[in-house]
Amino acid sequence: MFKKTAVLALALALLCTTVSFSFAAQAEGEVVTVEVLRNVWETGVDEDLIEDNFLEQYIRENYGIDIQYTKVDELETTLNMRLLSGDVPDIMFLPNRNYLIEYANEGYLLNLDEYADLLTDALAFTAGNAVAGKVDGVTYAIAGRPYGFRQAYWYNVNAFEAAGITELPTTLDGYFDAVRTVIAADIDGNAVNDTLGLTGSGWSTLCQIFGAHGCTVPNVLSLDADGNVVDTMLTQNFYDALLYAHNLWDEGIIDKEIFAINDTQVNDKGMIAQSTTLYTQWPGIKKVAAWDGYLAVDPNAAWEIVGPLTGPDGETNYVGSHNDTGFTSLVAVNAELADDPAVLEAALTLINFFATDEGLSLTTYGLEGQHWDYDADGNPVVRPECYNDIVFSWVYQMCGREELSYCRVKFGEYAWEYVVQSDAQPRLSDVTALIDDPEWYNGTDAETYINEECAKFLTGERELNETEWQAFLDTLNTTYRYSEFVEEANAAWQAMVG
Repeated sequence: MFKKTAVLALALALLCTTVSFSFAAQAEGEVVTVEVLRNVWETGVDEDLIEDNFLEQYIRENYGIDIQYTKVDELETTLNMRLLSGDVPDIMFLPNRNYLIEYANEGYLLNLDEYADLLTDALAFTAGNAVAGKVDGVTYAIAGRPYGFRQAYWYNVNAFEAAGITELPTTLDGYFDAVRTVIAADIDGNAVNDTLGLTGSGWSTLCQIFGAHGCTVPNVLSLDADGNVVDTMLTQNFYDALLYAHNLWDEGIIDKEIFAINDTQVNDKGMIAQSTTLYTQWPGIKKVAAWDGYLAVDPNAAWEIVGPLTGPDGETNYVGSHNDTGFTSLVAVNAELADDPAVLEAALTLINFFATDEGLSLTTYGLEGQHWDYDADGNPVVRPECYNDIVFSWVYQMCGREELSYCRVKFGEYAWEYVVQSDAQPRLSDVTALIDDPEWYNGTDAETYINEECAKFLTGERELNETEWQAFLDTLNTTYRYSEFVEEANAAWQAMVG
């Protein structure tokens, strides 16, 4: 990546401190085009996101800004090529903090703190997770608010009731005893022991087992009660949790395919009642289209959230971990726009707009009187026939959103109780994505080693005992200096949060 020259950096700094704007005073009818570069979004949205939709029309007509959205499959590659060639987008979505740090250090990104007066709403709306957009204490990106907590264990209500279990246990041991009862009952009546106790995709499948022991799954940095960054993998509780999971694996309760299947395949197994318990997110099972898929297979299907399960200490009941101070996006601005005051102010006005009540309403409900109306209690209600007309609006939420109100509107009353129930569950704070690896630390190799060895312990490929576990930790420290990495991660976090 080419370095900017000191002369250009000085020029940008001078421009940033001397130029003032009056975007609202532009000549009537003048329109400023702002390019926004981001990765493509979910399948199905592109068909609705026409080039000139109602949202872009509103912004153009009311603010004189024409949004030129550029969607790319390979965001990282495209950004690198465009920045190297000098064709820097006005506004760009960054893939992660590594790119934020690199581009900020290379001089490509605007120091947003110097334009705080044009970003008052955006900075206030994202204050809770602002650290995600900072490099060395300077804001170079607006960090979109994180999504709510969506994960949960779900149980097959009909299978449990058929096995005589009408009151769900609230302890980890009690719940898996109930799972054993359901499996033994052979609910499908095929006289074959083919019912799974727990299925999911990846290590997260075991999150509630580890959470009940006060731990996260492997490769997660979390905060302890004092606000320090820790990796619970280095504790005795993690070893105990891994042993607990290993015993369930040996017993055949945990699906042997958890490291090979995706979320869609997990819900496919739920639809055919192949497993008594699923680890999945509420949109994968309770969004209308998803639940219709369940009902198409079994019109009497009934799946509910298990909820917190208390672990061995009789108190701890985390259901997993979540980055409540994380981000859904990192939105940065081209530093060279300091040479183009009109486009710069338009870009900043656009970002800020999406954090205002007006912008949040537009990207949540659409246009009043066209897509939604107030009900008798004064609450915005989207017209049923207009849901598809606003389905794409979330891609414009550069600052994130009011998660619960958004989900209630977009996913309806049926999903609402599960949105709330999922988000209310106790969890550990995951700060992994906010920790920048030291230059000396090979994070990719360390994460691979941790995943592979922990998987061996889980499956029995490597014997799980105190001696072998200590050997694993010793290798982690001698080869990857892992404990030193965690210490530096904590120091960096304390510096970030002040």
